[in-house]
Amino acid sequence: PPETVNPDIVEAVRKQSEAAAKILVDDYAKLAKDAGIKAEVRCVMGEPRDEISTALDTDKADMLVIGTRGLGTFKRAFLGSVSDYCVHHASCPVIVVHDKSADAAAAK
Repeated sequence: PPETVNPDIVEAVRKQSEAAAKILVDDYAKLAKDAGIKAEVRCVMGEPRDEISTALDTDKADMLVIGTRGLGTFKRAFLGSVSDYCVHHASCPVIVVHDKSADAAAAK
């Protein structure tokens, strides 16, 4: 029979993930505020493409700034790219921020 995962473990991992995400969101909100940038930052659960598209439409966003993991062409072709999807489907202008350290690692 297939093994099952203890629901208590699943719940503990979910809570831990939410706590880590909240720390990141709070850090990015502070960075934006300290730089004088009016920004809405949030963490949601779900398929990133769908959640971002919904948030852009619901909030009538002026702009989306999104990062990229720096996947190479081959990996991006098979795994897809949320930032690429947003560039082509977002209802507002999109700025893609490249992580220089990820770009350097991908080049090696």
